[in-house]
Amino acid sequence: MQRFINALVANDIIERQDAEIYLFGLECLLLKALNVASFFVIAILMGRLREFLIFSLIYSFLRNNAGGFHAKTRLHCYILSCLQIGLTLFAAGRIYEAGGLLPMLYGSLLAFGLVSQAMIWKLAPIDNANKPLDDEECCHYRKRTRIYIVVLDLLLIASVLCRWEMLLIMILLSCMEEAVMLLLQNAKNKFCI
Repeated sequence: MQRFINALVANDIIERQDAEIYLFGLECLLLKALNVASFFVIAILMGRLREFLIFSLIYSFLRNNAGGFHAKTRLHCYILSCLQIGLTLFAAGRIYEAGGLLPMLYGSLLAFGLVSQAMIWKLAPIDNANKPLDDEECCHYRKRTRIYIVVLDLLLIASVLCRWEMLLIMILLSCMEEAVMLLLQNAKNKFCI
């Protein structure tokens, strides 16, 4: 990567003083591409590509606005993210293999999901050392998160009425996972872990 950046500098495409910024940006881009490619591989190997796409759309917006736990290193972040995707898709798969949402499971999942939404409503956004938020940003992200929670609730209602179990499950799993991430980061912030 350094050679590529040096070539850009040598060809007067970027300024020498900006080289480190471009190197950092390129590293971030490549790591993000590796993450996304790994997630797709996990989803394809598990036969849950559709569930992964739905989960990713729901969870990404929620996570980007509400915040939550961040690992200390890129490697830990990568490993935890892959585990999260794998476990989410495994849970979704087990529910489907059990013949869909059984009445008891349905009620429990819905209850946990709604409690999770209430926790997100109360806690979000949570900042961290990598992304400290000022008062204006907190207000902005809180508003966006709460609007999104309302949209998710409307989708939950539609999912129940139309029997879109996959969408229902992925919304609830997304909310539960985000609530856990917020609680973890909240504890990390409070106890300086």
